[in-house]
Amino acid sequence: MNHECCIFHHSWLCYVMLCLSSDLSSVSTDSSDSSPGDSGPSNRSTSKLLLYCLNARSLRNNSAAFIDLLLEYKADLFAVNETWLTHNDTSALVELSTAGYNLLHRPLSNLRGGGTALFFRDCLDVTRVNSSEESSFEFSEWLVSTPTVRLRVIVYRPPYSHTHPVTISTFITEFANLLESVVLLNEQLLICGDFSIHVNSSNDDNAIKFKDLLESTSLVQHVTEPTHEHGNTLDSIITRSSDGIIAAPLHVGTLFSDHAVVICHSTAERPKSTAKQIIYRKLKSIDMNRFIDDIGTSLLCLNPPEDLDALVNCYNSTLSSVLNQHAPLQSHSIPIRSCAPWFNDDIKNGKREKRKAEQH
Repeated sequence: MNHECCIFHHSWLCYVMLCLSSDLSSVSTDSSDSSPGDSGPSNRSTSKLLLYCLNARSLRNNSAAFIDLLLEYKADLFAVNETWLTHNDTSALVELSTAGYNLLHRPLSNLRGGGTALFFRDCLDVTRVNSSEESSFEFSEWLVSTPTVRLRVIVYRPPYSHTHPVTISTFITEFANLLESVVLLNEQLLICGDFSIHVNSSNDDNAIKFKDLLESTSLVQHVTEPTHEHGNTLDSIITRSSDGIIAAPLHVGTLFSDHAVVICHSTAERPKSTAKQIIYRKLKSIDMNRFIDDIGTSLLCLNPPEDLDALVNCYNSTLSSVLNQHAPLQSHSIPIRSCAPWFNDDIKNGKREKRKAEQH
């Protein structure tokens, strides 16, 4: 074997990478190396649609923390009230954008605070049906296109105060009017939000009136744990008693603002995640000795062309042919997973330690 061919053998990898530099930019070297990590709680084992509900008390001021929460819980639908978002909050909306999710929201125009929003996976088809504002509450109504569930209403009722002097009686009347328009629809119904009513108290007059209204329309309120830092249940998830849309008892997560996240497992099947096709070569599986032998017995080494253009063509075709023989291109479909660009191993380990501490 001539001297030039020996040099070639010792630097074959450099030649291969040069030859393929034009098409390796989107190719994984090994499919086993490209599996994304999982940083959140192990709540994605379920095949059912996961809904989360939260009074955020400003997404505008807590956008990074909320996106961290969204990705940690891996929600399919995340209903938020008190977003405090306005029509002009373009920078906050950019910060609330993350791969794999879409956002629809309704700013509140007349009162300080308020605002409703729905974050949803991009594999779901969600459209706005209606959104409006009564004197005692605001609401947004959405249609989630899955075979078995329709998320109808997100509600937020500001508590009685000197800036919002609207009584519970007014709320009951206005909310009853809203229920008349949605309770008889054919689709399954799910209402969620912060009602600012202590539904955990059996002696609270407001809670009694609210429960009587729900019972009169064959609706059931499912949240039984405290959702507020002061120990009261202010956030509710409501369905028809006949729908059977709730797959398991609801539970309450960690505090995000003065409210905690309400977690709901529905009976609806979760749509398949959006997938992408990756192309890769299993370079680690190459038998080095056979690879070098095949290059050494090729025309490129045994009888290289003297013309420069012909030599370059022979070089490219030989290396491509040998590489395709030993590590052919393969394709594989993988789900597109949401991730925050700032999330790294240090943050991942810190969050793991935080969860361990919360369990003790």
